[in-house]
Amino acid sequence: IDCSKILLWVRVNGPEIFAGHANAITNKSTQTNNATKCYWEFEFDAKKSGSYSVDAKVISWNPKASMKSKAPVGCESSQNSSLVDLFPIHESFFGFKMFNNGPMCCEICSRLAGHCKGWSIPIPAYPGIKSIRVGCVLYFADASVYSSFKSTMLNDVLINESKFDLPENERAEVTYGLPHNQPTTYFLGCGWSYWFSLDFPCLSGDLDDHVFFLDNIFTFPLPEEKEYM
Repeated sequence: IDCSKILLWVRVNGPEIFAGHANAITNKSTQTNNATKCYWEFEFDAKKSGSYSVDAKVISWNPKASMKSKAPVGCESSQNSSLVDLFPIHESFFGFKMFNNGPMCCEICSRLAGHCKGWSIPIPAYPGIKSIRVGCVLYFADASVYSSFKSTMLNDVLINESKFDLPENERAEVTYGLPHNQPTTYFLGCGWSYWFSLDFPCLSGDLDDHVFFLDNIFTFPLPEEKEYM
């Protein structure tokens, strides 16, 4: 694993405050059985003595991917259903905070690489041109892989408020798309996602993406060691 692709945010809080991202260091001497061990360093220049605490959070994976592409990564899409005709197994879900569902469905399907074969919008339950309810239809080749992507908490919303009987002239044109195969940045922090945020919030407040320390408090400057006769 390339540990430099894991972005950690660090804050040192005390008489002075320092914050920034940590640098990944690979410990080559511990590489055994193709396993790599890493640690992260955060340098700061404290000048005021006192007690300091350290907090660290996991932020993202491969953060520089979007910078290299110089533009949003997009998917091949069309109004022609032939893009997904080979994958008749499909399931739709109602998204959360999906303000631009085309690019978001493209990205969701792409991140399910090897499983999701295609996507389409709008979802059948909300086919309206100006519908405020949006989501994705995901297409699969194997029925055994899609059940875990279903949002159970929002199923009642789909059943109670669905618009399957909307007149044709009020329906949006269906767009079909394929996943992309470009590198992408993954947000690893918890608490916000346009996919199933209501189903999977932080399980323990803000602790889920915290880096655990045995002792995150230190005193600066370090106490001098006593000499024993």
